[in-house]
Amino acid sequence: MVAFGRMLLDYGIETLKYGIGIILVFLGLVVMAVGYLLMLIDLLFCR
Repeated sequence: MVAFGRMLLDYGIETLKYGIGIILVFLGLVVMAVGYLLMLIDLLFCR
């Protein structure tokens, strides 16, 4: 999930000049944040 968010972020930065990149960067950041949150929850509760 984090890797997918990072991929979205990279693609968003590449397409920034077309205008849609801003949305992709934001989406990528959200997906990365959710991915890190899930990893944290997994570490805390799934021991």
